[in-house]
Amino acid sequence: MFLVILTIMVYLTKADVNLDTKEAATPNEHYENEPMYDVYEYVNNLHLQRCALVAVGLKYFSIFVESAVLDKNNRIRSSKFFLGMCHQSTLEKWKFCSPHLERKRPHKCKFRLRTGKYHGRVHRRYCDFGVLSRNPDCPCVSTIFGETMYKVIGFPACYIPPLSDTLCRYNPCGMEQCQPTKVEDTIFSLECHPKCDGSNPFCEHPLDKSAALPLISSNWTSWKLLDTQKVATNAGQKLYQSICTNRLTNQSDVDCLGPGTAW
Repeated sequence: MFLVILTIMVYLTKADVNLDTKEAATPNEHYENEPMYDVYEYVNNLHLQRCALVAVGLKYFSIFVESAVLDKNNRIRSSKFFLGMCHQSTLEKWKFCSPHLERKRPHKCKFRLRTGKYHGRVHRRYCDFGVLSRNPDCPCVSTIFGETMYKVIGFPACYIPPLSDTLCRYNPCGMEQCQPTKVEDTIFSLECHPKCDGSNPFCEHPLDKSAALPLISSNWTSWKLLDTQKVATNAGQKLYQSICTNRLTNQSDVDCLGPGTAW
């Protein structure tokens, strides 16, 4: 059996440094009087997460990072952070996972909606941001319901300003109450009516297979100091390692939520 061991290295003698460079934001003329939605710093710190794709009309979907758990009644409780909107035709071409995870969990690593079949509004998938952020841009030149769409900075999706108004106008909560919130003056979140039918995060009901949370069967091990004789480091630096391990088999696995990316 081919096993994938995930390791994460940290330098304890200096602050974390992200080696990715931010693409230069080159707004077109439409941005002149509109605030940009810049999620670069937020997305740049993400790795494997769960995402929700929520239908908002005309085959457009709002994309959310979702930090979710199941409560004692087996209902999903989550915090959700808006990354942008995209058309179904583009999302169906995206890659959501590393090759290893996609082979293991193909149905939660792809987004395909069969023609002529009923689909719910909400679809949950794995989102490995080492992969997801490198997908082709969603076309933002078209309009949805007659409003101009603009490119999100730092993620290949679109948005309609001002998000304080439009995030719930194109309502991820369906017909229920929706409340947008800007978190740390950076990224938008929202809350749907807590007592809506089904009481799920986006008021989705019933909860179909595509809306089920992607399974997480593994945890990161405790940090262990690497043998410095085997690892070349600069003077004064120590390297620590953590491995993604299946809870039942204790073998290496590929579905640990952050901070590593499985390749």
